[in-house]
Amino acid sequence: MSWRLPRNWKASAYFPGSVQWQWLSWLCLLGVVGAYLATWVNGNWPMLTDPQLQNDDARTALFPFHRYGAADALADDPIATEMLGFMPPGVFVLYRFLVPVVDIFVAAKIVQGVALSILLYAAWVLARSRRAGLAGGCVLLFLFAHDWFAINRVAGGLPRAFGFPLFALWLSGVIAQKRKVRAAAPLLAALTYPSVMLMILAAEGLFALRNSGRLPWSVVLRRLRRYALVVVACFVFVLPATLGGEERGRIHTLEEARKEPAFGRKGRLWILPFADPVRALGDAYVDAYRPRGSSPWPQLKTWAAQDKKMTAVTIAAILLLIPFFAWGRIPSYAWSFAVGAVILYWLSRTYAFRLYSPERYYSFGMRM
Repeated sequence: MSWRLPRNWKASAYFPGSVQWQWLSWLCLLGVVGAYLATWVNGNWPMLTDPQLQNDDARTALFPFHRYGAADALADDPIATEMLGFMPPGVFVLYRFLVPVVDIFVAAKIVQGVALSILLYAAWVLARSRRAGLAGGCVLLFLFAHDWFAINRVAGGLPRAFGFPLFALWLSGVIAQKRKVRAAAPLLAALTYPSVMLMILAAEGLFALRNSGRLPWSVVLRRLRRYALVVVACFVFVLPATLGGEERGRIHTLEEARKEPAFGRKGRLWILPFADPVRALGDAYVDAYRPRGSSPWPQLKTWAAQDKKMTAVTIAAILLLIPFFAWGRIPSYAWSFAVGAVILYWLSRTYAFRLYSPERYYSFGMRM
């Protein structure tokens, strides 16, 4: 036998014990993932289970649901009625069903559990696929679970809790080539967090156009036809939240927001002046590479902590060596998502505030 591994190296004809080695590798991988998840759950146990520990934005997003609790509080409060008008229909249904049964505090924990279950299902989709396998599912789960920003947004059971889990669901559908899973992600986002729906649809649209210069137009048109069906379905799902009611009022114009202190640096919604786009997009992208937490190599941690931003930029640059040396390539879905997020960020600033807060499109999009 040549020293080189044959193409069908998994076949038992070359390695009679290959099946046993495969099972052993799975057990080792599951052991590593199990150890990581045990540490993660232990560190996040209060966030997962303590009803008294809530995200700060529950003060503005969840308090209206007290009217459906046992005390029947805030039933006639106009501010609570207004805030309910901004609640996406899917999240509203969850709380409307749960609050009378378990109260609002426990309901928030259940809703964030629903969001985390979507992340687990996305990992399961990849683990069962031939294109990724168990290792791919484990990597997907780790990449989202280790990111402090993603978990912080899931915590509290707010509408934004569904953002990163639905990103993961779309990504798993793309990699595993599961069209129904890909379509489910923006549809669920339309019901729970429309800003994320827009980012997924932008990525999906650009992904449908991949390699269009080298493919027959019949293939491209077939992709665009499927994409159009998903867009129409999302539009139908999000239409009730878009129309809203009289209690919601109208959206501020940019000129009005500039005159309102609440939108300034010292206001409740610091949006203006808009962030420098280069800095905002770059900082959000490299943030995932910044050193945080403890390290088994204290000297390395000390060195990296001296200039966290430079360390993050260096790590991001080193990753570019993978396509440079042809060890791999940057996937088309990654380019699609990044470009789509940048386009949406530009649109959200140009037509402020029709697409909600511009900050969402780089703080969520670039990390994705």
